[in-house]
Amino acid sequence: MSSNDRRSVPTRPVPDNSHLPPVSGFYGPPSAPIRPGRPGEWERAAGWKPPRPARPSLAGRLPRGVLLALVALSLILGFASATAITRLADLGLATTDAGLQLAYLKSEVSGGSILQTDRLVSTKAHLQQLDSDLARIQAELPNTASPDMRSVVHLLRMGRDFTQAGIEGIDVPIALLPALKGMLSGLGGSSGASTPTAAAPPLTTAQIDVLAAKTDRAAALVERGLAERAQVHDADLQRLHLGALVPTLQKLDAQTPKLRAYLADASGAVRALPDLLGLSAPAHYLLFGMDSDELRPTGGFYGNYAVVTLAGAHLQGGVHLRDIYELDCPTGLDSCSNNGIPNKFAWFDFQHVHLTDSINLRDSNLDPDVPTSAQSSEQYAVQEGLPQASGVFAFTPALMERILTLTGPIRVDAFNRTVTADNLRDTIHYFHILNAFCASDNHPNDPRCAELKGANTSNLNTSDRKAFDAALGATLFHTIGALPASDQGKLFRTVLEALQTKDLVLYFNDQRLETLLTTLTFDGAVQTPPGDSLFLVDTNVGASYVNGDVRERAQDVVTLGADGSATHDLTLTYDYPVVPHTWNDIYLPSGGNWRYHDFVRALVPTSASTNAINGCDPFPAAQEQSAVLSCYFFLTRADTPRYCDADSCQSATLTLHIQWTVPSAVTSANGATQYPLFIQKQPGTTNAWDITIVPPNGAALALPDGSPLTLDGNGHAHYSSVLTRDLPLLVTLYS
Repeated sequence: MSSNDRRSVPTRPVPDNSHLPPVSGFYGPPSAPIRPGRPGEWERAAGWKPPRPARPSLAGRLPRGVLLALVALSLILGFASATAITRLADLGLATTDAGLQLAYLKSEVSGGSILQTDRLVSTKAHLQQLDSDLARIQAELPNTASPDMRSVVHLLRMGRDFTQAGIEGIDVPIALLPALKGMLSGLGGSSGASTPTAAAPPLTTAQIDVLAAKTDRAAALVERGLAERAQVHDADLQRLHLGALVPTLQKLDAQTPKLRAYLADASGAVRALPDLLGLSAPAHYLLFGMDSDELRPTGGFYGNYAVVTLAGAHLQGGVHLRDIYELDCPTGLDSCSNNGIPNKFAWFDFQHVHLTDSINLRDSNLDPDVPTSAQSSEQYAVQEGLPQASGVFAFTPALMERILTLTGPIRVDAFNRTVTADNLRDTIHYFHILNAFCASDNHPNDPRCAELKGANTSNLNTSDRKAFDAALGATLFHTIGALPASDQGKLFRTVLEALQTKDLVLYFNDQRLETLLTTLTFDGAVQTPPGDSLFLVDTNVGASYVNGDVRERAQDVVTLGADGSATHDLTLTYDYPVVPHTWNDIYLPSGGNWRYHDFVRALVPTSASTNAINGCDPFPAAQEQSAVLSCYFFLTRADTPRYCDADSCQSATLTLHIQWTVPSAVTSANGATQYPLFIQKQPGTTNAWDITIVPPNGAALALPDGSPLTLDGNGHAHYSSVLTRDLPLLVTLYS
């Protein structure tokens, strides 16, 4: 059959979908109503004559509004189906505005309950039904040779191309999801290989090759649909009263470059699956539990680690967290490997922070660029006897709290404790501190120490100090592995949210997978987009559990100059209030203190020039990064007497003030003058931000639809909220 033939007849048998709800109801209505216009106008433009009553055509049997709705549906559903390929099966349930903004994994996982095989199979049937409906409309569409109808013809062809792309691409998650969900059963496994659940079919290299071919066919169909879009004239649609579709088409036009990148990355990622899943050889991954209350650049201090092994697409031996100190310093702190401190981390030297004179695995995430830190972690891990890793995964307590919200409270039997999302962090820190409090040279006879003496931890293979962490991890992983199918989709949505908020950071050695993370902005790399940017990075260099208590607010006033420059006036305020904890009364006796020692950096474009710094002790910026601010400061908790030395006094509140200018921050393209500002979120933080953008004299600001900014009466743009993920801002300048 020729390529022209497929435009007028179905390309596959029509499935029996009588048991399914109407397609339009399943996917939801178009984003805007379609007005048919004056009676008969659309038909006259098409040169349509009424059909014979005895044998009405399909088009004749449909009211004009229904026909127009189907045309609109072909675009919107086809548009959604195109993104299905880039998202491993977008079910068309996301809003049109979200349509091409997210990559396939982002949007698909965000559906939660959608990530069930039966839902995907049902969706495929709906796509097949839609393809059949569009084919019948094509076959009955009158006077297709009329110039007035050409755009409608191409619109329908585009809808079919995208719908058929969805039919091809949805087979990928239909095949992969059962295998991926089957891996969950191995999370709480023993030392032996985990046993796959009966519901998880074996995944083979040959099967993945088939899925890769389907991804390629889907990509080809999307390209063909984009070619059809190029022949749809918006003016024709306006004239035929289909103008409500034009904004959607224009969004497609704007996102086409990203769409092509998603398609290419999806193809590469599918082909990387054999190596990722250990089909050719076992694949090892480093897993780190980060403590964001002891904040580090990529999210928190590496307190615990595990080696996760995949072989034959199955998780081997479960996941078991261990104290990282036992790996770094097997017989005590005097036995740590002496690796020295690289020059770019000179600020971490013992003379400045009094922690260590050497970097080991536990301190390998000092670079805020996640890929760079992950590569360092892999290097130190090999030096300390771990297998060469294929990637690095690291999570903060916030991800565990989200999972506990899903699973409900869990019982850690070894310590006779119930852990919830609300008490997770306090309970973990309580047992860390209690262990030091009950040491033989401290308070071994205190009644609270009975909690440690009665704990059954002999099988955890970790230190006494981190025994609770290991027991909690084993219980939580087992609970995750036993989740019913109805909750597994919710778990994937939880993981997606953690990727967006950077409470889960990933790195893969395989560049096909890492490129996909980059395209999805999940790679955690330091961003240097065109225009202007700001990335605040705090590092707790005092080894204290305080970052959950310290409140940080950034107030940045950006004044745009007539020369295209952007001058920042940034005020950082840190406040250390008294927060009740279950371990407050044993913290000081265990050797702790109510002081916070921070090293803060503000990373900005390399072209920026610093105008002023006030409120802290500056330190030269690292050679690899551009920072207008690099300095140390101390805070003391609000109920602690002020500590003063020869230079300054420490208090519970500190204000830093920095000014800098970025030249050529305002850009001009396609007749528009715009100022883009990208605020990057540090993993493990929830800081408050207030941003004000002031236009040059004689200019005004306009905001795009859906902007998080608002305009005040003076024409200034404002943003004020807690930063939960990266924040791209954009204003347009006009006279």
